[in-house]
Amino acid sequence: MNYRTGRAIKFGYKQKGAGLIEVLIAVLITAVGILGVAAMQMAGKRNLYEGTQRSLATGYARDLIERMRGNPDQLATYVTTLGGGSSTRSAGTDCSADGANCTTAQLAARDLYEIEQAVLGAQESNVGGLVSPTICIANNSGNVTVTIAWRGAAETSSPGGNTCGEGLGLYGTDDALRRTLTISTFIGEL
Repeated sequence: MNYRTGRAIKFGYKQKGAGLIEVLIAVLITAVGILGVAAMQMAGKRNLYEGTQRSLATGYARDLIERMRGNPDQLATYVTTLGGGSSTRSAGTDCSADGANCTTAQLAARDLYEIEQAVLGAQESNVGGLVSPTICIANNSGNVTVTIAWRGAAETSSPGGNTCGEGLGLYGTDDALRRTLTISTFIGEL
């Protein structure tokens, strides 16, 4: 009985369409959730790619510095720019071959060639190197700086502090895709 009107309430009226609306709302909420998960997966993949590229650049820079430490008399020979998106060096003498008798200058030239090939991915199997790499090597009285620039996945502001790879047209408009890694150390000449 309805207390306001004093009439009896009739049960038996059916609501129509309420179940369908609830199902549509549930489907919409599920779809938004799935899109959110997909967006997180894409962001995760992009971050993994960026991290892998930075890790490769770090390994290549450290490798080059260790090669320079092993051949300190030729620090001036190592000062150069490599890559710029393509190979610029000749292979020279393979100093690791049995019976090879290389001068320190030939060893430095071979080191530069091998590092350039590594960052371009020529020596890697199914992994590849960096995307459009440029290596800039500087020496100021034994204070050696190795900067590696490469193409990232998403646009950011161009990193300040160095000009390695700037203006080559490899890193998007205003170098917005340019990523850099710089390692500095001291190498004393013998």
